[in-house]
Amino acid sequence: MTERRERGFSLVEMLVAFTILLIGLAISVEIVRRAHDLLASRGRDLHAPPMGAILLRLRTDIQGAETVGLPLVGLGEWTDEPLQLGSSDGVVAYFFDGETLTRTTFDGEGKSIGSLVLARSDRGLDSFEWRALGPELIEVAIDSRTEPGARGVHGLRSRHDALRSALRGAPRRWGW
Repeated sequence: MTERRERGFSLVEMLVAFTILLIGLAISVEIVRRAHDLLASRGRDLHAPPMGAILLRLRTDIQGAETVGLPLVGLGEWTDEPLQLGSSDGVVAYFFDGETLTRTTFDGEGKSIGSLVLARSDRGLDSFEWRALGPELIEVAIDSRTEPGARGVHGLRSRHDALRSALRGAPRRWGW
């Protein structure tokens, strides 16, 4: 008998190799898709207003204030007038003009020391309202829009954040 040496791969070997290649490609496509979704959701988070930081700054300013500029509406009624918080060092005012929420500080003579844009309507801010529940108790409400982070969810989610805090900065005031 003559021995015959076969060259190349058999059809079964080629099918097994092709199947392994397809499984590897499917896994890598899924990994790339998940990475894309994660990156897209983080990008949306960067454009959303930082509500936690805004509320923390508001709480600090309200609790450090000695006086509040009461609105022209009655106690307990919501207003979108500027929130003016006074202390011996000056005044901190929060203005919302329908487009931007701005925190502006003034010295004791009424000169503007600095201004900082906290949030904008094109980045998700809808409204900023506040009300005085008493001479030393303030409630603030902020409405914003956030884009959905999950794949397949359509539309925007609305978010309502509220803060109720008392003035504690006045002399001879004991706090809580």
